[in-house]
Amino acid sequence: MKLIKLSILVFAFLINPELIKAQSAIVFENVIQSTKIVKPERDSNYTYNFEYLNGKQIEGFGLGLKKLLTYRSLGFDGKNFSLFEDIDENRPYEPSRLRSKLVLIGDSVDAEMYDSTGSSYFVKMAGFIDSSWYFENIQGIEFKEDWIFDTAKFTCEIKNKMCMPLTLMYGKEELGPYGLFYIKPAQEQKNFEVVTDFIITDVYCKQDPMTENQIPIFDANTEIDHYKMVVFMNSTIDKIKAGKLKCFKPSIPFQKPMLLAELKPLFAEEFVPNKNERFPIRYKMFNYRFKLIEKWWFDPIALAFKKEALGMVLMKRNEKNDLSKNKNGDLIYTFKPVAYVPFNPK
Repeated sequence: MKLIKLSILVFAFLINPELIKAQSAIVFENVIQSTKIVKPERDSNYTYNFEYLNGKQIEGFGLGLKKLLTYRSLGFDGKNFSLFEDIDENRPYEPSRLRSKLVLIGDSVDAEMYDSTGSSYFVKMAGFIDSSWYFENIQGIEFKEDWIFDTAKFTCEIKNKMCMPLTLMYGKEELGPYGLFYIKPAQEQKNFEVVTDFIITDVYCKQDPMTENQIPIFDANTEIDHYKMVVFMNSTIDKIKAGKLKCFKPSIPFQKPMLLAELKPLFAEEFVPNKNERFPIRYKMFNYRFKLIEKWWFDPIALAFKKEALGMVLMKRNEKNDLSKNKNGDLIYTFKPVAYVPFNPK
């Protein structure tokens, strides 16, 4: 019943643009999005030139997380950051368990020693202690956030609620980045430091927003409301075609303007659905993915993130070329960047 109601609502938006105008605020609640901060050896997102954090920025972020070693509380009181095993905050992370995870202690060893006469004897030596491995191997971050888009003013506000560092586990590096816990920041946040002035984060729906097909999409990284995504994209593209939003060529540093005459052909409406699609949707190939251009700050005391959304890159799926699956049965889609659209300052 909920799916039917949402489908009717979205269809009403699509056939009546006036409803979109009335719905100026589109709020995506509890978006779960994973961002790679270290460039992998093979970047499967080859359809766009990504920007990652550099070594110094990653090192600074890792050092900022070392306050985790002081974690003693259980549950959330608002004054201090808290850790949870689950993103719904139902299972607090035990402080004693945390220390056993973050501090590696090697087995004791028998070391051979020699006295003044040259005779040997054995002494049991403590194993190594490594309390920095976790902070030196962070590869990505999973965020839980609220995204608030004002389509009338064309602004974007990002409210960070939780994050989970993704790190290479000691001795299991081949398994890739892994998250141990979610961090809920303290409520008092006043020690923000700039992490980066510019990072491109990928927003890629994990499930196909156009069909009932639940086959995982290869390399997709975002859990987001598909219906609101359709409404937001339709509203944005309509404003672009009406000449109400400035657009730039989607190549860094996004400084070459695009003329309305070259933009309109790029946003041809597509009403004809495939047999598995829920309902006809305009601009359907734009509803899978886009990029957010952001500036990040981090508070190493509250363990809180703050983000400013500078703009977005619209991405169009190459429908005719990517109807394939990889060996695991995941869908593989390819995309091309179409235009960079800056957000207006709040």
